[in-house]
Amino acid sequence: MNHHRLFKSIVFITLSFVLFSCEKVIDLELDESSSRIVIEANLLEGENQFIVSVSQTASYYDSSLPMAIEDAEVRLTDNTNKVTYDIPHQTNGLYIQNVEGLSNTSYTLSVMHNGNEYTAVSYLPKEVELSKLEIEEDDDDDDEGNYRLFVRFHDPAGERNFYRVVYTRMGEKVGRNSSLNITDDDFFDGGHARLRFRGNRYDLGDTVAVDLIHMDQASFEYFSSLEDILGSSFGPGGPSAAAPGNPTTNWSLGAVGYFTAGNANRKVIIIK
Repeated sequence: MNHHRLFKSIVFITLSFVLFSCEKVIDLELDESSSRIVIEANLLEGENQFIVSVSQTASYYDSSLPMAIEDAEVRLTDNTNKVTYDIPHQTNGLYIQNVEGLSNTSYTLSVMHNGNEYTAVSYLPKEVELSKLEIEEDDDDDDEGNYRLFVRFHDPAGERNFYRVVYTRMGEKVGRNSSLNITDDDFFDGGHARLRFRGNRYDLGDTVAVDLIHMDQASFEYFSSLEDILGSSFGPGGPSAAAPGNPTTNWSLGAVGYFTAGNANRKVIIIK
């Protein structure tokens, strides 16, 4: 049976925010009559521009692209209820305001639309310092570059921690289609981590910025499920024959998307 008779796959979630960017178009599994709200937001530690994207997916029989929602009420609140930001709409379904993200703090993002209140909670953990970048020459004879980067940092002991590493070479994100460079600390809790992710190879003279992102478990589960979808869609055998599922979300009421809080520690290196 053609899976397009069962699922609508025209929803485009473009993860385009800095640091958390995946820059992929994801097909989402929706039933024939489904039309869902899509909410995407990243909160970084410190004072940064906080952007919330709100849109509505098309139904199965509608070939139009997701429609921007411009009349929602968007609010960000910390776990003490002492700091609240009402995020105004700016343009094309984007709600934008400068926000100061504080570490060791949980945040609730709420979106009111058509009488429904969609909520998601994310915890902003403390920063983990990216202590060192190491270059290692690779003798493999291919066109992907002759050098690889190792990321070193010290993991806080006695707690579960979740990380993502983002590589940017000359302004361009680097990595395999199916890899989002995520890991937990199951194998190095409280120790010195030395990580290398596949698909990140460089040439002499390349300038590479590396961001170590420390995030909460809900964010990790979202990126982990998204990585599974990307892996099935872009695996060695080509696109999967089955319709992919939706990434795990922390939104209530069946909303699609994610709200994730985290911090990023950056180092820049020249391959030489």
